[in-house]
Amino acid sequence: MFKMKFVVRLFVAAVVALLVTSASAGEIKQVDKTPYMKDKYGLNISGGGYAPSAAYTAAAQEIGNVTEFWVEESRGTWNGWRQINATLSNKTNEIYVYVQMLDPVGNAVWWNGSSGYITQQDVNQILNEFLIIYTKERNTFGNESYAGPDNDTHLTILLLDIESDYANNRFPPNSSGTAGYFFGCDMYLNGTCTGASSNERKIIYIDTYPLIETGSGYDSGYNQTPDTNHSNAMWIGGINKSYHTMAHEFNHMIQFRYDSKEDTWVDEGFSEYAPAILGYGHSSWVGEFEDRPYRSLTNWDNQASHYGESYLWTLYLSEHYGGNNTIRDILQNNKTGIAGINDVLANHSTNFSQVFHNWTLANYIDNTSVNPFYGYSAINVSVKPRANKTSYPASGSSWLEVWGADYVRFANGNNGPLNVTFAGDSSNFSVSVIHYNGSAVSVQGMQLVNSAGSAVINKFKAADSAVLVVRCTANATGNVTYNYSATASSNNAPALAGGNVTPQAGNTSTVFNFTATYTDTDNDTPAYVNVTIGGASHPMDSFSSNYSTGVVYYYATTLSAGAHNYSFSASDGFNSNSTATFNLTVGRGIAYCQNCSDCTAKLNGDYSTVYLNASVSDYNGTCVTFGANDIVFDCQGNSINGTENIHSFGIYQKNRDRNIIKNCIIHKFGDGIRLMESSDNNVLNNNTISNNGIGVFIYFNCYNNNITNNLVDNNSGQGIYIATFSTNNRIINNTILDNDIGIYTSGDMTYIINNTVTNNSDNGIECFSNNNSITNNTVDNNNEYGMYLYQGSGNNLSDNIVSDNLIAGIYFSTSSDCILYSNTINNNFHGILTYSPLTNSTIKNNSIENNTYGINLWLSSGNLVDNNTLISNTVGIEFVISVNNTLIYNSITSNAIGISSQNSTSTINSNTVCGNTNLDFNSSDWFSSSGDNNTCTNVDGWNDTGTTGCTYSCPVTAQPNATEFGTTYGTTNFSAVSDLSNVTNMTLANANGRIQFPASYSVYAGGQDYDANVEIGAGFVSVNSSALHQTFNGSATLTLNNVTCPAAVYFRPGAFTSMEDIVNGGAVCDGTTDPSCENIACTDNTLTFTTSHFTGFAAAEIVNVTLNRGWNLMSMPVNKTKTAQEYLNETGCRVISKYKGGIQTHIKGASNFNFDVTPGAGYYAYCADNITKSETGLSVQNKTVPLSAGWNLVGSVPSTINNASTLRANISLSSCAAVAKYENDNGFVTYNGSAENDFNVYRGAGYFVYLTSGVNWTIN
Repeated sequence: MFKMKFVVRLFVAAVVALLVTSASAGEIKQVDKTPYMKDKYGLNISGGGYAPSAAYTAAAQEIGNVTEFWVEESRGTWNGWRQINATLSNKTNEIYVYVQMLDPVGNAVWWNGSSGYITQQDVNQILNEFLIIYTKERNTFGNESYAGPDNDTHLTILLLDIESDYANNRFPPNSSGTAGYFFGCDMYLNGTCTGASSNERKIIYIDTYPLIETGSGYDSGYNQTPDTNHSNAMWIGGINKSYHTMAHEFNHMIQFRYDSKEDTWVDEGFSEYAPAILGYGHSSWVGEFEDRPYRSLTNWDNQASHYGESYLWTLYLSEHYGGNNTIRDILQNNKTGIAGINDVLANHSTNFSQVFHNWTLANYIDNTSVNPFYGYSAINVSVKPRANKTSYPASGSSWLEVWGADYVRFANGNNGPLNVTFAGDSSNFSVSVIHYNGSAVSVQGMQLVNSAGSAVINKFKAADSAVLVVRCTANATGNVTYNYSATASSNNAPALAGGNVTPQAGNTSTVFNFTATYTDTDNDTPAYVNVTIGGASHPMDSFSSNYSTGVVYYYATTLSAGAHNYSFSASDGFNSNSTATFNLTVGRGIAYCQNCSDCTAKLNGDYSTVYLNASVSDYNGTCVTFGANDIVFDCQGNSINGTENIHSFGIYQKNRDRNIIKNCIIHKFGDGIRLMESSDNNVLNNNTISNNGIGVFIYFNCYNNNITNNLVDNNSGQGIYIATFSTNNRIINNTILDNDIGIYTSGDMTYIINNTVTNNSDNGIECFSNNNSITNNTVDNNNEYGMYLYQGSGNNLSDNIVSDNLIAGIYFSTSSDCILYSNTINNNFHGILTYSPLTNSTIKNNSIENNTYGINLWLSSGNLVDNNTLISNTVGIEFVISVNNTLIYNSITSNAIGISSQNSTSTINSNTVCGNTNLDFNSSDWFSSSGDNNTCTNVDGWNDTGTTGCTYSCPVTAQPNATEFGTTYGTTNFSAVSDLSNVTNMTLANANGRIQFPASYSVYAGGQDYDANVEIGAGFVSVNSSALHQTFNGSATLTLNNVTCPAAVYFRPGAFTSMEDIVNGGAVCDGTTDPSCENIACTDNTLTFTTSHFTGFAAAEIVNVTLNRGWNLMSMPVNKTKTAQEYLNETGCRVISKYKGGIQTHIKGASNFNFDVTPGAGYYAYCADNITKSETGLSVQNKTVPLSAGWNLVGSVPSTINNASTLRANISLSSCAAVAKYENDNGFVTYNGSAENDFNVYRGAGYFVYLTSGVNWTIN
C-alpha cells in the first residue's frame, strides 16, 4: 500500500461548526451519523446479538415496489422522526437498493424519466460496488446478522436526502452534512429503543446529496440545480463518494452483530479502517489528529480529531500485530474497549499500554528503520509538537487528556549536554526523549520517581533536535498537567600535547613511532587523533579512554627516503586542536621480493630498485602496490598471475611519480597495470600484459607517462585505457591485439606512435579527447573501427596503415580542426567516415583503396580534401548533408562511383575522376556545388564552371584481351562499346559455354586480360578474379555445354584447367555455400546456374541407383571411393559384401571387415526397404580392372553399354563366357551367348562375369 492521504470526510454532527471553519474552498464535508444516533437513542438491551422476530415472515420485494421508511431529522425544518416513500430500484439475492421518491419539499429524488437526480445507472453502479464491499468485508471481519427482525436476509441500502440537504439548499461550499449512518435500533422491533422508530430490517442509510450531477452549478445563493438531462459528467462528489460511506457503515453493521456495546472509539476506528483496506483511502481526519495528539484516544467526545486518532490506532495495530486477522479478532471479541484489545494482544505477548507507548513514538518518528515499531508503512504521519524551544534555559507547562500524548521540541544546542527535567501532577505519566542527530534517531526513556525525572543528551549540537514525549496512561477522564525545563551547555575544546617521533632519524627500513597526548575536560571521545606526515593524515591509536586526565596516542610506520614534515591534530567532534609542524629526514637502497605482499612492502620503502625473484600464481586481489616515488620495479621476466577477480590489479600505483615498471608478465587481473593520479614520466616498458579485464589503465589526473615496447593482448576490455583528465601521455612501439578495444583515450595530448593495433573485437584506437597525435601505427583487422574519434578537436593522424577493419578505417564524430595526412587506408567498409559532424579539418595525401566507401562525409562542413588517391572503392568520395567542403587535386579512379553527393554543397577543383565503372560524378541534385579544371568522362548532372561535364576528359580505355571468346558464340563485341568502364549485358562465351552478366549490371572491361584469367573448358569454368577488376567478381549466369544430365555443380577456390581438378578437390555448390549456386537446371546436355561470385565451377553427373528390398548386386557408378560403413550409413542398408574368389562381409555399425567400395568392382548389398541412392561425380574413365579366370563380380558399367551381350564383348569376347545378374524373385539370370537370354545392364548395378582366362578390363 502506498503511503498516501485520501480525502474522504466522515464526522459527527456535533462538530459541524468546527468542520465548517476548517473546510477548504468549495469542499462539501459530510457526517457519519452513527455515533450521534447511538448516543441519542442507545439500546437498553445488553449483549451483542439479536434474533429475527418470529412475528414476521419476509415477503419477496420486486423492483418498482414503493415502501415507507422511518428517518430521523436532527436539525432544519424537520426535527424528529418522519416517514418517506422509497422505490426498490435494484436488487440481488443479498441486497435491496431503495431510492427516496420525493424530498420533503416535493423535489423528485428518483429519476422517473423527466425529473430527479438519482438514475438507474447511478443505482446500478452503487449496487455493483457494494457487492464488492459486501464480499470483502465479510471475508475480512465476519458476517453481519443473518436476518433483520423482519426475518429477511436482504441488506437494504436506502438512498435518501438525509436531513433535507438538497431540498433546503442547506450546504453551500465550505459546509458539511450527513453522509450516511447505521442505526442499531433497526435491528430490533419498533419500540425497543425509547424515542426512536425502527425500520425492522438490516439497513444502512446513504445520503444522495453528494451524488448529484450538477447542471448550472451554484447560483449566487449557493443553490444547486440538478442536471435533468443527465448529460454532464461533472459531480459534486460523484457516485464513488458513496463507496467510502457504504464500507464505513457496513462495518458498523458487522461490529453490531458481535458487540453492540463496543466503545465508540474502537467501533469508529474499525469503520474508518475498512474503507482504507478496500482501497477507498485513508481517513482524511488524520491531519486533525496530527494537530491535536494530546486528545484522549479512549474518551470519545465527538471531536473531528478522534476519527483520525482511532483510524491511526487501528492501522498501527494491523501493521505491527497481525494485520486484518488481529482487527477481526478484536471486532469479534465481546469485551469492550481496552479489555477486548488486551484479550487479543495477549496472543502477541504484549498489551494495550505497551502498544500505546510505541504508537506515540511512531506518530512522531514514523521511520521503521529506527525501530520496526516506530512508524507506518501505509501512510506518512507527523504529529505537531505543542511547543518549540530554541533558547536556554527553557521551561514551560502544558496539559493533556488520559491516553493522549504531548510533544515538546528542543533545538539549537551548543554542542554540550542537553538536560531535560519533567514534573507531573500525578503518577500516571510515561515520558520518553527522542534525539535527532543528523540522520541518526535514538529514543531514551525517562525514569520517573513520584512523577518527576530527568534525561541527558550528552552532545546536543546546533543542528540537532530533541523531543520530549509525554503520555498520560490512566483509565480516567479529565486532563492532567505537567511542567518541564531544559538547559543546553557548551563544549570545551580538547588539548593536544607532546607531539614527538622516535627515533629522530633513520632509513627506509626504520620504524618511526609518532606519539601525542589527547586531553578533554568533558571526557569526550575524540572524533579523530591524526598524525599528518608529508601531507597525508594517519589515524592514531590508544590503549585508554580516560580522556579527562590525558591519553597517549601512537602511530608507527616506515617512511620513504627524503625529507618529511609531520604534525598532529585532534577533534572531539565539535572543536579541534593541532600542534606545530616538525621535520624528519629518511635515507634509501635496493631490495628483492618474492611475493605480492613482500613486493608491495618493498615498493613502499626507501629503495631505488625492487626486483621480483619468483613468479606469483593465482593471487586473488591486487598484487603489487607502489607506495613511493622514483623506484624501478623489475620483474626480470617473472609472471604475476591473478584469479580473474574483476576488482583486482596486477600492479597498482596511486599518487606516485617517476617510477618504472618493466619486464613483467601480468595475467588475469581486473586491470593488469593501473596508474591513478600518477605523473612525471612513469615508464611501463617491455611488459607482457594479457588476459586481464583492462591491460593498462591510466586513470584520472595522470600526466607525462610513457607506455613503450609492451605486448598487450587478449584483455577482455581495453588494451590500454587513458582516462579523463590525464594528458601528455605517450604510447609508443607496443603490440596491441585481441583485446575488446585496443587503445582508448579520453585524455588530451596523447601520443600514439609506431604501435601495431590489430584484431581487437571492437575498435582499434578510440579517442574522446583533443590534440592527440596518432602516427606511424598499423591498425588492421579490428572488428568495428580502426580509429574512432569522437567529440575532439586538433587531432593529428599521419603515416598510419589502416586496413581490413570491419566498419571503418577512420571514423570521426563531432570533431573539428583535425588533420589526416599521408595515411594508407585499404580494405575497410568505410575508409574515412565522418558523422555529426567533422568541421574545419584537412584530409590530405592519403592512399585510400579497396574500401566500400573511400571517404564518406556526413553532416560535415568546412573541410579540405586535398591530393588524396582513391582507387577501387565502391564509392570514392561521398558527401551526405554536408556543406562548404573543398575537394582539390585528388585522384579518384577505378571506383564504381567517383564522387557522390546527397543534399550537399561542395567546391570541387582540379580533381582527376576517371575510370570509375558506374559514374565519375553522381548526384540527383548538386545544389550550389561548383568547381573547375576537373577531369572526368561519365557524369550525372555535374558541370565545371562554364562547360558541360568536366573541363577535361579522361583518356580512352584500352580494349580488353578476349581473343579466346568469339562473338559468334555471343561474346560482347568490345570494339563496339563506347565506354569500356561501364559495359552492361556483358557476355564471355566459347563452344564449351558462357558467362552472362545481368543486363543492368556494369562491368569495367577496359584493359582487362580475359584470355589469361578466364577459362571456359569442357564441363567447367575457372576465373582468377583477383587479377581482374572487382566488378567482374559479381553475380552472373553460367552455361556449360555437352554435359551429362542430370548434373550437379561443384566448386573449388582457385584457378584450374580441368573439370577433374575442381570436382575431385571441391564440394557441391548450392544456395547455402559461398559462392552460392542457384537456379540450377540441366536439360538437353546443357547445365545452367547462377553464382554470386567467381571461383572454379564444374559439372558432375548425378546417377540414381535403385536398391530393392533384400539382396542386391550394386556398384559405384561414378569415379569416387567410399568405405563400406559410409555406404551403409548413406543408404540405410544393413550388410555389404565383396567377392573375389570368396565373400568378405561388413555389417552396419561393426568395427571389423570395413573395406573400400571402389569403381569397377561389384558388391552384394542387403537392404530392409526399397531405396534410390543418388551418387554425384565424374564418370569412370580409363579404369583398369584385373579379372581372374572363373567368376568375377564387376560394376561401374559405362553408359555406352546397355545389355549383357555388349558388356561381354567389351570385356573379352574370347575369354568372357557368361554374364549373370541377380533378381530377388528369380535368383540368378545368366547370359552365355544365347540371344534369348540377353538382358539390360545399368551403371550402378553389379554383375558376375565368368572368364576362361584372366584379362584386364579397361572401363571407358
